Amino acid sequence: MNSNLENDPEIMEKLEHIALWIKQERLRAKISQIDLALNAGLSQNHIYSIESGQRIPHLGTFLKICKALSLNPAKLFKPPDEERQQDKDTILTILGKYL
Repeated sequence: MNSNLENDPEIMEKLEHIALWIKQERLRAKISQIDLALNAGLSQNHIYSIESGQRIPHLGTFLKICKALSLNPAKLFKPPDEERQQDKDTILTILGKYL
């Protein structure tokens, strides 16, 4: 990784979040790293390196991965408060079914 990025904990946290999000979405789609790599036009090693945090995906690579997973990349950048509200609404809906 770029040493300038490694010196900024906030950026590193966001990059780790991106790597985790990609892996979670791949697993949710129930596809292997190899299948994702083929669909995105990348190598399986490249996908592994991104998911494990060893490599930072370039914007083009990130967009290829999102397209291969049929994801809107903007979803990753939702404001945390909006995500929390959606989570609360989901929990309340589930609880409402049982109360």
